[in-house]
Amino acid sequence: SIKETQAVTTCIVNNLKKEKEITDMEVYLGQGAPLDYAGLVKGSSLKMLKNQAEIVVNLTNKHGRDEPSYMMVHRLRPIIQGNCGNIVPNTTIKFIEMPSGPPTLATIVIELYSKDSTALRTMSGKIAKILSETDGLVDIDVMHDDIFTKYNLVPDKEKIIRSGLNVEQVNQIIYLAFKGMPVA
Repeated sequence: SIKETQAVTTCIVNNLKKEKEITDMEVYLGQGAPLDYAGLVKGSSLKMLKNQAEIVVNLTNKHGRDEPSYMMVHRLRPIIQGNCGNIVPNTTIKFIEMPSGPPTLATIVIELYSKDSTALRTMSGKIAKILSETDGLVDIDVMHDDIFTKYNLVPDKEKIIRSGLNVEQVNQIIYLAFKGMPVA
């Protein structure tokens, strides 16, 4: 939910507030940050769900601090993941530096294609395991749809009519039960 996402982002912001090199931050709940070149690279425009957020962090001038930004990210990643990663189960926290040039490292993307979704899941799991054991790689994601059981509700029209209801009323009740709607 958006409240769970907010709880995680609040924890992250509170941890980042302790850093003297950070001048300000902007939190975008349920959306990506405004689109710029870095947003194109990291897919900000694709973030539109309640369980997604971006925090844009601005640092002091690089000549006015002792620690380069990439070293700060390496230092803060385990701290923040340890403090905030367990607030909501299956939380993923990533640190992405804008692609400003060296020493920023490139993103590795591996695309798999198959008509067999089970084979795709198996292969993506194997590749993710290999990448997670590779030194220097962090924030490994496998992007695929979660498997859900799908249920079809097929109302018995005869029973509905014998109950004194009509099919439209039953459809509205079912919609209310699963999706919700304004009552008044």
